[in-house]
Amino acid sequence: MKEKETDRFISVQAVADKLSCTEHHVYYLIREGSIKAIKIGPRAIRVSWNSLQEFIAAGLIDPEDYFAPDDPDPELSSNIKTLYSNWMKR
Repeated sequence: MKEKETDRFISVQAVADKLSCTEHHVYYLIREGSIKAIKIGPRAIRVSWNSLQEFIAAGLIDPEDYFAPDDPDPELSSNIKTLYSNWMKR
């Protein structure tokens, strides 16, 4: 028989610590449906570990797309004008 993978559930505070954000932001992510959570009592909410991992994986960036290339296009840089305020001319 194939064993079914079980999901762990962690607190909102633990998710906030893992994502380096506030608990308020974690609640926002839950409300918008980005992270799945369950209610285990009148006030207690737990977040699905698998859902959190999927959220993190979906947000990964490709460094080549994120950072500027090492060799910028010289034609592009010649079109960029630098603006100076009057106090810099003194």
